[in-house]
Amino acid sequence: MDDDLPSSDQIIEELAERAAIQIERRAPVAFDGALGELVRYNRFLIDIYSATSDDGRPFSYSEVAGSEWHPPYRDWLRQYRRLFDLAADRLPDDGRFLEKLAHVPMRLIGGGADVPLSTALIEGILDLGPSLIHAVETWITRRSLAMTSGAAEDAHGTLAGSDAKALADAMPNVVGAWESLIEMTSHAFSWQPSVPLQAGQQWNRYASSWPFMRQHLADTAYSLATAVWNGDAVGARLFREALVRWPGSAMIHVRDDGYHLHPWLILPDSMAKPWSEVELRVAQLDQGFSHDASPDSVFNELVTGVRGDVILMTASMLTLWGAGGGRSASLASATAGELLAGIGADELNTRRAAFDTRTATIGMVRLQLAGERFESGTHGAWLDRALQHMDRMREGKVVPGRIFSPTTISDRDDLLVGDAAMLTALAIGAEGAAAAEIAALAVDEHLPPDGDASLRAVLDQFRRIREVVGSGDPRLAGAIANLAPEIRSADAAEALTRELDVYVLAIEEARASRLRSKAVDPVALNDLRVAIEADLTRSPASVAFFVDVECYAAGDGGEQRTLQFGKIPKARLVRPEMEPPISNWRETVCTAVRREAGRVAFRSFVGRGRERIEVDGLVQTRSFWRSIAPLIARVGPQPVLVVNTEDARRGLQAYGSRQVVGPPEVIVVVGRRPRERGRFIGVVEGVEVFATDLPAGVAWLFSARQLRCMGFGAVDGHRVDLVWEPEDDDPLSGPLTVNFRQVLVWSDHPVFEIRGPEAQDTAPN
Repeated sequence: MDDDLPSSDQIIEELAERAAIQIERRAPVAFDGALGELVRYNRFLIDIYSATSDDGRPFSYSEVAGSEWHPPYRDWLRQYRRLFDLAADRLPDDGRFLEKLAHVPMRLIGGGADVPLSTALIEGILDLGPSLIHAVETWITRRSLAMTSGAAEDAHGTLAGSDAKALADAMPNVVGAWESLIEMTSHAFSWQPSVPLQAGQQWNRYASSWPFMRQHLADTAYSLATAVWNGDAVGARLFREALVRWPGSAMIHVRDDGYHLHPWLILPDSMAKPWSEVELRVAQLDQGFSHDASPDSVFNELVTGVRGDVILMTASMLTLWGAGGGRSASLASATAGELLAGIGADELNTRRAAFDTRTATIGMVRLQLAGERFESGTHGAWLDRALQHMDRMREGKVVPGRIFSPTTISDRDDLLVGDAAMLTALAIGAEGAAAAEIAALAVDEHLPPDGDASLRAVLDQFRRIREVVGSGDPRLAGAIANLAPEIRSADAAEALTRELDVYVLAIEEARASRLRSKAVDPVALNDLRVAIEADLTRSPASVAFFVDVECYAAGDGGEQRTLQFGKIPKARLVRPEMEPPISNWRETVCTAVRREAGRVAFRSFVGRGRERIEVDGLVQTRSFWRSIAPLIARVGPQPVLVVNTEDARRGLQAYGSRQVVGPPEVIVVVGRRPRERGRFIGVVEGVEVFATDLPAGVAWLFSARQLRCMGFGAVDGHRVDLVWEPEDDDPLSGPLTVNFRQVLVWSDHPVFEIRGPEAQDTAPN
C-alpha cells in the first residue's frame, strides 16, 4: 500500500501544476490560492527536513542528494521556475501573477515554523529572485526580437509601447518585493530581542544572518548584470538603485554609535570568528584611539564595506562590458557611471554612496586584502565566485561535447582594465586623496589582515594598474571616455600615474625600512640547513657515472667544501617572509648543494691516477672493443666506459633507438639511466657507455662502484653550516654560504685511460 502513496516530489509538482493552470486560465484569485497551497507545503517540507549539525549549525536533510541527481530541495525550488516563465508571458495581460511570484522567497523564508534554515537552503531560496529576472529578460528579448523580426541587433531590449508600459508597471513591484526581503532581516534573525543580550550573543545574531544578507547582495548585483546584458533599461535602473541602497532600512535597527580609526579594514571574514577575537582585532585596528568596540558599530562598518566591494566590482565589470562594444554597451557604461556616482541612494542614509578618488582607491585596496580565490572560505573567494557567476552570461556559444576555454572573467585580476579606467576617471584634482590610509597600511604591519603578504598584494596591484594606464590599451581609452567623456584622458592618466607613484613609493619605503630593522630569523635559517643536510646525506649520493654510493656521518674528518648562492634576498629569511613564496625554492637550494657534492666527488676522481692504454682503433671500430676486452674483466663490477661526445655520436649512433648496430658485429642496447649519472648512450659488450667532454680519441674505463662511500664530517656540530651575510652596498640581499666537510672512500680497482690515434692531452671539467 505504501507504494501507492505519492512522494513529496510528486505532491509539490502537482501543486505547481495547479498554479500553472490558473496562470494559463488568467485567473488571479484562483492563482493566489493555488500558489499559497504550494508555498505552504514547500515550507512544511523545509521544516520537517530541518536539523542541527554536530557543531550546532542549521542543517537540512534535503541537502543530501542520495542516489538522485539533485538534492531534494533543488527539485522543490525548480517547480517555481516554470511558473516564472508562464507569468512573464502573461505580463502584458496581467502583471499580478509575476508580482505574486516575486514574494515567494519571502514567504518561504519567513512563513514556516521558528526553525533556522541552513546556508544552502537560504542560498537556494534567494536564487529564485535571479531566476524570476531571467524569465522576465527572456520575455523582453523574445518580444523585442519579434517586433523587429529578429533582424535588428540594436533593437535588443526595445519593446513596443504596450509591452514597455506593462514592464514599467510590474517591475517596481517585483524589485520592491526583492528589496523587502532584506528589510525582514532584523525580524527574521531577532536582532532586537525583548531582553538585552550580551555582546557575544548579539554578535552571534548578526553572524547567523550574514549568509542570508551576503547572498541577497550577490543576487542583487547578479540581477542588475542580467538586466544590463539583456538591454533592459527599466530593470537596470531599478536594480542599480536596489544595489546602491542595499541594505537600506534593514540597518536602521542597528545602532551606528561607534567610531573606528580604520573601518575599511574590518573584513567579513570576522563573521566566522567569536566576538572576543573580533573585539581584539578591532582594538588592534583602532590602536587605542576610540572607545571599546560594540557589535553594532562593527557590523555596520562590515556591511558598508562589503556593499562597497560589490558595487566597485560590479561597476568595473560593467565598465569592461561597455568598452567591449556590442549590444547593451552604452547601458553597461551608463550603469557603471551611475553606480560610482551613487545615483538612487536613500536620502536618509547618512553615509555617502558615491565614490571619489579616495574611497575608490581604498575600495581597490580592500579588494586586494580580501584574500585569494584559492583560499577556501575567504571573502575574496566569495567575491570571485560572485563575479564569475555574473560575467558567465557573456560566454559565447560552444559545440556540445567540445573542450573549450572560457573567455569570461574568472576572478578579480581580470578586472584590471576596468579598475584602471574607474580610477583614471576620478583622478583629476584629487592628488594624495588616500595618502593617509595607504601610509598607515604600509607603516603598521599589523593592519593588513595577512601582514606583509597583504601589503605585497596591494603593491602589486598598484604597479599593475600603473602599467595598464601607460600601456595604451584601446579598451582603457574607450572605458575612460564612456565613464567621463568630459575629461581629457591623457591628463587624467598622468594624474593617476603620479598618484600611484606616491602610493608605491610609500609602501616600498615602509617595507624596506621594516626589513632593514629585522634580523634574519635563526629558525628559518636552521630549517633550511636541516633540509639541505637531510638531502645531502641521503643515500645513494648523486655522482656522475657511479651507482650505489652510500652516505655516512664521518665524525670530524673530511675536506672543507663551500658553495655560495649570490644575491639571496633577506626578505626570504625573515619571519614572516617578506617575499612572495616560491614553492620549490628550498628544494632548488637542496638540489644545488647535493649536485655540488657530486661534482666535487667527480673532480676528485678526475685527479686520481689512471693507467694509460694505447690502442690502434677508435671507439667505432671492432678492434677497439677487441683490445679493451681484457681490461673490462679487470675494472670490477658494472664496468663503465666514458667517451668523447663526438666519438659517441659518430661511432655508436645510438641516440633515439632501442637497439642499433655500432661497430661491425657489436650490438648497442639503448636503455635508460637516471639523469644524474650522465648522458647515457647504451650498453656495448656489457659495458655502460656514457658521453662527456673528454678529448677526442680518449676514453676512460672504470667500475661504477669505484666510489664506495661519501662521508660528511661535522661543521660546528652539524653536517652542514649555513651563513647569510648582507652585502656592503645592499643590506637587503647577500650571499648564502653553505659549508660542509666531505670524505670520499674509493675502491682499489684500476681505472684505465684508453687512448686512440687521435688522443689529445686534456682533462674534462
